[in-house]
Amino acid sequence: RALPYAIHCFKKTIMDTRNISHRFAEKAGIQPKEAIRMIEAIGATIAEACGNLDIVAIPGFGNFSAQKKDECIVEDPDTKKRTLYPPVIVSEFRASVILRNRLSK
Repeated sequence: RALPYAIHCFKKTIMDTRNISHRFAEKAGIQPKEAIRMIEAIGATIAEACGNLDIVAIPGFGNFSAQKKDECIVEDPDTKKRTLYPPVIVSEFRASVILRNRLSK
C-alpha cells in the first residue's frame, strides 16, 4: 500500500515538500504557499550553482558541491564489449560540524 505523503521506515518519517513547507511556514511565521515558493527557490539556486560546479556553503548546515566526471570507456570482462559512458556531474553534501553534533544528541 503506497503512502501518499511520506515513507515510513524504522518508525521514522521521511519528510516531503508539503510537511517541510508547513513546518518552515510555522517557524518563519509565513503562509505555507510562500514557504513552498521559498523552498523551491533555494533548491533551484543550489542546483544551478552545483550545475556550474560552484560550492554552496550554508553556515551551520553544510556544503553542497559538484564534480564533473569525464567520459570513460568501460570494457565488460565477459563479453569484451566496450561501452562509452558520457560525462556526468556528481553532487555531494557534507554536513557541517554543528549539524553533525545536533544529530548525534
